[in-house]
Amino acid sequence: MLALDITRIKETEFEASAVLDGNALVFRMWGNADLRISGPLGPFLDSVDHEARRQKVSEVVADLRELVFMNSSCLKEFVRWVAHVEDKGAGTRPYQIRFLSDPTAQWQTRSLQALRAFAPDLISIEIPAQT
Repeated sequence: MLALDITRIKETEFEASAVLDGNALVFRMWGNADLRISGPLGPFLDSVDHEARRQKVSEVVADLRELVFMNSSCLKEFVRWVAHVEDKGAGTRPYQIRFLSDPTAQWQTRSLQALRAFAPDLISIEIPAQT
């Protein structure tokens, strides 16, 4: 397995980390993505994009099921990332983006649907059934 050049974010109330899983790069976010996180989140997402292209994965999976909250500054970083992937992938996208969402987090449903509307051919949203 090749090593990923993605620096993990680890704060008191937030974590973000990434791994390769077959032909997908999977990153998981946990906790509260508030204003303190918007600074390191941009470089983290840039690294995800760079590594996804370097590893030639077909999909990037953003697992947000354990993300309690995301403020608008952090959501803006996701918009910037998606726009970058859309822009760089003109004609042939380097990878697809799939979000795993918590079905009980209404803010995720609203935010991710808005993000998907921005790039419907690039983004899919998976809402696992509640257990």
